[in-house]
Amino acid sequence: MNYSEFGKNVFKLVLGSSFSSAISVMIIPIIVRLYTPEAFGIAAIFLSVSSILGVIACLRYEQAIVLPEDDAEAVNILALGLVISVAVSALIAAIVYVAGGQLSDFVGAEQFELYLWFLPFAVLFQGMMIALTNWNVRKEVFENIAFSKVGNQVAYGGVSICFGYMGSAVAVVLIMAQVTG
Repeated sequence: MNYSEFGKNVFKLVLGSSFSSAISVMIIPIIVRLYTPEAFGIAAIFLSVSSILGVIACLRYEQAIVLPEDDAEAVNILALGLVISVAVSALIAAIVYVAGGQLSDFVGAEQFELYLWFLPFAVLFQGMMIALTNWNVRKEVFENIAFSKVGNQVAYGGVSICFGYMGSAVAVVLIMAQVTG
């Protein structure tokens, strides 16, 4: 890769991140007026838990996707990461089924138990997203990563704002918006 191609790739990533941030800045004032602080609190707890678990969803195998010289080996690592994400999500679903009440007591929000069933899906989607992002890095398709960031914010904003204006400004909508994004 030469310097001009490197610069173009960096520009694509910076542009995607900038548009994503701009969308976020534009939608936050609207969302803040639609939802209660309690809804934001529950959604923040959910986002915190899902973000921590989502990082380990592939057991860090996604980092190895960019290493092999052969694409066939990289595809196998990608598939392994995706399968591990499914397994980790299934394990989280089993834990939620068995100990959902204790988990909500642990975080100090009894309403959180209602939203725990979104957690396996959020972790699965985040694990898949991380693995596929590393695949796009390997294939040097940086515009996909940029579009993904923008699409994430558009989906989050669209779901949050639409449901908020329809009168469903509750925590589950913010959580669904995060999972959708």
